[in-house]
Amino acid sequence: MKLKNKTFLYSLCIALIVGLFIFLYMIFLLPSMLMDYRISQNLNHALSFHQTFVKNENFDGIKGDNAINSFGLKIPKKGYAMEIHHLSFQGKLQLTDKKIQALLDRLRENFRQWDVNNSSLNESSQNDFSLGLSEEELKNILNKFIEPLQKEFQIDLLLKKDSFHFEPKRQKFYFVDKNSILTEFAVENPNSGTEYTSYFGFSEKADYYLISINSVITPTTKDIKAVVFGAVPVILPVLILLAFAISAWYSKKIIHPIMTLAKDADSRRQNTKEPIPLIKIEGKDEIAHLAESLNLLYLQQEKALRQLEAENKRQEVFMKASSHQLKTPIAAAELLVDGMISKIGKFSNRESYLPKVKSQLNNIKKIVNEILHMNRLAKKPTRDKIPVHALIQSISQAHAIDQESKNIKILFHGHAFWTTDGEILYQILENLIQNALSYTESGGQIDIQISADEICMMNSPAEIEKEILPMLFEPFVTGNEKGDGHGLGLYIVKYFTELLNMYIEVQSKNHQVIFTLSRKEC
Repeated sequence: MKLKNKTFLYSLCIALIVGLFIFLYMIFLLPSMLMDYRISQNLNHALSFHQTFVKNENFDGIKGDNAINSFGLKIPKKGYAMEIHHLSFQGKLQLTDKKIQALLDRLRENFRQWDVNNSSLNESSQNDFSLGLSEEELKNILNKFIEPLQKEFQIDLLLKKDSFHFEPKRQKFYFVDKNSILTEFAVENPNSGTEYTSYFGFSEKADYYLISINSVITPTTKDIKAVVFGAVPVILPVLILLAFAISAWYSKKIIHPIMTLAKDADSRRQNTKEPIPLIKIEGKDEIAHLAESLNLLYLQQEKALRQLEAENKRQEVFMKASSHQLKTPIAAAELLVDGMISKIGKFSNRESYLPKVKSQLNNIKKIVNEILHMNRLAKKPTRDKIPVHALIQSISQAHAIDQESKNIKILFHGHAFWTTDGEILYQILENLIQNALSYTESGGQIDIQISADEICMMNSPAEIEKEILPMLFEPFVTGNEKGDGHGLGLYIVKYFTELLNMYIEVQSKNHQVIFTLSRKEC
């Protein structure tokens, strides 16, 4: 299975699992949380309504859920003229019946006996809360209101006992301030599970009592679940479509940069000659970091490839030049040997020509040894702290005989330590000094300046022909020397300076030849 399809399936499964979790949450947890939230909101609204009523002594301007269900009573501590308040009306109620007046007196007596400070906010109490009226007395009060209706209507009602049976759920008391309490009474209809809650706020002032009543209905979890299940035919298809859409988009977003990397790798595999632009991946994620790392790898590989091509080209030129250069002494030696074997003319004098054969063989041996030595040093360059002044001094001492034979002085100034391969640096400086000794006229001088960044070697009197100056570092290129040089010295210098990441340049002017070896990259 392709990575794109795998990513799509994995992301689809994750999306469906998350969707299923949300769906189960809506069914099993959300209804209970909504009910708890609704109960808390109802309590806060009832408390707010009561505080507004206590402050304004009316319900004008109150807002919120269940505001229409709020009533307020203002009961005087003396007298029988009460006030009734509602969001949509307000009025006065004068009690004239002696029995009802007596009941009001008893009610006020109960109010005076209440200890408001006995309850604490947000804590439930199991104490009975009663107005001090018996069930029979409450029936008598209701009959007072029904008697006028019976004069005009013949009412015959048969009440079923179980129809109005409610089970108590909560009875709580909340302390509001030193003169106010809020009571919560909740009952439940066992048939429907609907919860009915009434909040009674009570506050005492100097001349009267303020009572607020707020009634609410709290839906059951069954009602909320019914709504959720009713939305399933809509939610489920949308959830599945969103899962597919998001999974497809996510898999495409993840796979696209990977495909870009794969195509780029194929292009580079098929085309190894032409340069290919670097990969461009937007973002800062792991894939973008991988693309950046691959770009750096490609740049290093391209650089290494170019260096390898240049090295192969150099070796090809070197081998051709070496083969050509070796032909001369080999042919000369072969000619001398054949002449001596056949005793042709002057070649019959073996004692005279055998030393010449040996000389040609020594030239061949010298060229081969220098090639082998150069390749051996190039295999494993090291990095050590090299005292340049002492190194040049040892080279000068090794060529003391050449200096004396041509009466040439070697002067060197300055001290520095270079961190590089000491043996290779020795070969570079030795070839430069040996070249200077070969091309400097008798009685001349070689001045060497040493610094932390470069070594400057000036020999005079000496001069290099303009024709060979551009190709001076090519193999087997020599000037009009009187010695037996074979043209490998400066080629070795150039090869080793590049190996040590150095730079060599040469100038020829005013009968002076100046070689500058620099540690700086060109």
